[in-house]
Amino acid sequence: MKTLSPSFVSLAAITLTPLVLAGGETHAWSELDTAPSAPKTAFDNWSVSYKDGLKVSNADGSNSIKIGGRLMYDMGWQAGEDKAVGEQVEFRRARLFVKGQLNGNVSYKVNYDFAVSGSPVALKDMYMQFDDLQGIRVGRFKEYNSINNLTSSKYITMIERAGIVNAISPGRGSGAGKLWEIDENTTAALGLFKATSNGFSEDAGEWSVTGRLTHLFADTLHLGGSASARGGSESDVSTRPGHHMDGSVTLSDDGRAQDSSLYGLETVWLNGPFSLQAEYISQAFDSANEAKVSGYYITASWFTTGEHRPYDKSNGSFSRVVPSGNGGACELTARMDHSDGEDTNTVEVDDLIFGINWYTGRNSRIMLNYVMADINDSGTKTGYDALLLRFQVDF
Repeated sequence: MKTLSPSFVSLAAITLTPLVLAGGETHAWSELDTAPSAPKTAFDNWSVSYKDGLKVSNADGSNSIKIGGRLMYDMGWQAGEDKAVGEQVEFRRARLFVKGQLNGNVSYKVNYDFAVSGSPVALKDMYMQFDDLQGIRVGRFKEYNSINNLTSSKYITMIERAGIVNAISPGRGSGAGKLWEIDENTTAALGLFKATSNGFSEDAGEWSVTGRLTHLFADTLHLGGSASARGGSESDVSTRPGHHMDGSVTLSDDGRAQDSSLYGLETVWLNGPFSLQAEYISQAFDSANEAKVSGYYITASWFTTGEHRPYDKSNGSFSRVVPSGNGGACELTARMDHSDGEDTNTVEVDDLIFGINWYTGRNSRIMLNYVMADINDSGTKTGYDALLLRFQVDF
């Protein structure tokens, strides 16, 4: 049996190609060249864009997916009365997120942190929000408490949040909640949350109810309040004075799970490049020794280059600073911070922090903080000074 030569096969392929392309009908090559193109598919209406993350979406935005993250690298030097001169470095945050829309009526977000000591990865946010259920959000997300807590770490004024916020603000919980925009300047929020380990049910705590109310007067004065009834809260409470790399200070050490009540008051004054922000937060535990932790902070900010802190009216917090000039934006900051705990002993922690933030672009900044911390543990007084430097990008 004879086999076909390669040249014959090539010639046959060239000859039959017009028939295949024309559906079996004979056409001149010129007719095939001008034949109508294939009809568009649904994917032809999708687009790819970049702004604070890579986004893929359809024409009307009803379906989308956005991918991004943040990196924060800290360097610190400290010395004090009971501390040797030392230095540390750490990736404070290394996060990746995915968020988007489904069918125009469901939004979602998943956010992981890869810079958690003792764990390869930590779940920060994982939630879904259903517009058909009046915008109810379910999953793991921040509880409705404290403007300092609810403002993203990308936009907070100092390298670390205030000591009392780190100590007793609930942070993230797993459950369900709803945020109402009552009008252009007023928000209300209420949620039911369960304390979980890394977002999952192992070693889960009791249920808690948390709510918050805010109002912005004349685009100048923010007032807000929050409250939380917490079940089975650990009354072993600690804080870090001014920065994250040093060891913590225990404010209350009862150690047993107790019901507790928490409330907070918050205010911000905005005047162009100037702002003042303050909060008072207190948590009382239903324990035999009536343990209580409370504190406050006052933060001042001034943009020497004329920018301002953008206020997000949709949730009563702050958002991204965008430099107005090519040289970036410069912000001078100061914060006075006090925390105290009472059980069988009394512990007081005071910080005074001065800082400067250089916003080198929309998605990057460099932060410098000088911390002066004083600690009074039942009459035993210690203290230290620290110099902190942060390099930050988000993408």
